[in-house]
Amino acid sequence: MGQHPGPLKELEFWGSKAADLDSIKEQLESAKIQAVTEILKRTQSTYLPAFEKLIEEVDSAREEAKQNYKYLSPMKPYFERLKFDSPSPIEFVEAPTIFKKLFHIIYLVWNNSKYYNTQNRLVVLIREICNDLIDLVSLLCYRMVFNALFFNCKKARAFVNGKDILHI
Repeated sequence: MGQHPGPLKELEFWGSKAADLDSIKEQLESAKIQAVTEILKRTQSTYLPAFEKLIEEVDSAREEAKQNYKYLSPMKPYFERLKFDSPSPIEFVEAPTIFKKLFHIIYLVWNNSKYYNTQNRLVVLIREICNDLIDLVSLLCYRMVFNALFFNCKKARAFVNGKDILHI
């Protein structure tokens, strides 16, 4: 179980990427890099346009990562409950309510996000949700089968011993 990435990995990825790009942005705004940029400008270096483009790409990627993290973050409590090793995994009876809320948030992301509103991104997210759901259902089915076998063994022993099953 847990061999395939779940949606928490997606959230973690965008949070980590945003933090990394914040660090790069901070470095690019340092006095040393500003001095290098000024030298490139004064010398009319052919490297300046490529360097400025790189800075723009970092800014753009940083904005995308921050926005994606922002839009995925409200789903974190639902993602956590989908994990098979969650302290409070979802129960079958509450699954329809949880999935209704979760997919409503996904719909809002689709409609409002500037970057996370593509088919590819949403397919990956839904696949990751399914990965965790498969793991969770597998665990719940395993527990149900184990409990049924255990209970049936107790019933069989009680029958053999001639005891009332309810008093075991």
